[in-house]
Amino acid sequence: MTTARRMQEESASQAVDPLERRLTQALESLPRVAIADDFAARVMLRVPARRTVRYLNPARASMGRRISFIAIAVLFVALFGFAFQTGAANATIRDVAVWAIAAEFIILTVWVTLRPNQSR
Repeated sequence: MTTARRMQEESASQAVDPLERRLTQALESLPRVAIADDFAARVMLRVPARRTVRYLNPARASMGRRISFIAIAVLFVALFGFAFQTGAANATIRDVAVWAIAAEFIILTVWVTLRPNQSR
């Protein structure tokens, strides 16, 4: 029995050895990297097209800036109109209105100052 068993083990090891060898070679070898010649062109076809940039008419672009300056002037007049009112009637409402107008005036002035002039 020992010879028969030994023969079976040898035949089994011979049958497994080619499989193990192929697996070992497949795992140890580096994969082949092949990039198609038209790969970049195919990728560019899938990328959405860029939007075209529209330039505004300079007269229309500066209209918002003009309105901002008019609003600053109106707020300035209203601020001093409320600030120099005298009388005890509704003093709290007047103070709240003065602070609200002052905040709007400051915010609008800073926004107009820091915003680049787009009419050029």
